[in-house]
Amino acid sequence: MRNRLIFSFLSLLSLSAIYGQTLYFHGSLDQPLTEGWSWLIPVAVSLAIEGISVYLTAMAHAAVMANQAGGSLRLGSYVLGIVMGALNYAHFAGASLQPNATAVTFGMLSSLSPWLWAIYSRHVHRVALARLGLTEPRGVRLSTARRIWHPIRSVAVYSYASWVGIQDPRVAVEAWMSATKMGRCTAEKLGAGIGVHPTGSGTDSHPTGSGSDTRSQPDSTATSGTDTGSATSGTDTGSATSGTDTRSDTGSWKEMRREQYHRLRESHPKASKTQLAQMMGISPSGLRKALAG
Repeated sequence: MRNRLIFSFLSLLSLSAIYGQTLYFHGSLDQPLTEGWSWLIPVAVSLAIEGISVYLTAMAHAAVMANQAGGSLRLGSYVLGIVMGALNYAHFAGASLQPNATAVTFGMLSSLSPWLWAIYSRHVHRVALARLGLTEPRGVRLSTARRIWHPIRSVAVYSYASWVGIQDPRVAVEAWMSATKMGRCTAEKLGAGIGVHPTGSGTDSHPTGSGSDTRSQPDSTATSGTDTGSATSGTDTGSATSGTDTRSDTGSWKEMRREQYHRLRESHPKASKTQLAQMMGISPSGLRKALAG
């Protein structure tokens, strides 16, 4: 329905330009030439003149739809459209060529006709390519606040996401912070990297910066070799220990990666796991580990 409305509008535009040409030729052609054919001959001449650029536009559209080069045909239609527009303008501007409403209106109609037909042609072609899966989706769209307050980082995210093919803003930022040197530096500065720890040690960091769990425990009488149910050294008590909390760290990393993987899978259903791993900024083996267990 929408395409029919667009086609009808463009056809009306071309017919209006033809009407302008007809008005001029009806009053300017020699009387013997048009005697008995007062309107038929001016209409035929106007159709021929305006039809040239429309014909070139139609041929350019056919070439594009067949995945053939149509640039020269389209350029020719643009040039002829400008010529026809100048001709229409001159018809109604008179010998002085002073602008008036009629001259400008019919001049614009003839000049814009091939350009607007070309826009419609490209639209139809893009729709056809999208149905065949031969076009890329639009790029990621970051918020205005990010672009205003972090313009350099935003450009870097745009660059990374456009190449990898990520549309989701959150996924794009997370992947950029994980996969690029600049992103990892940003994560360290912000202290909120995704899969990147501010300390760079890969452990569960705490304000002490020691990489160990120093949270206060009730009745923490540090003993050795005994099971006290509180913080101890050298025994597995089921609570915080002096070693690094690698299990919880690995679990949170896997959980984050699985969420990121599922979001990418929803937005890129046809992508392979290798491609999704590239979007996430990790190796295929790393993705397999994240999805395992």
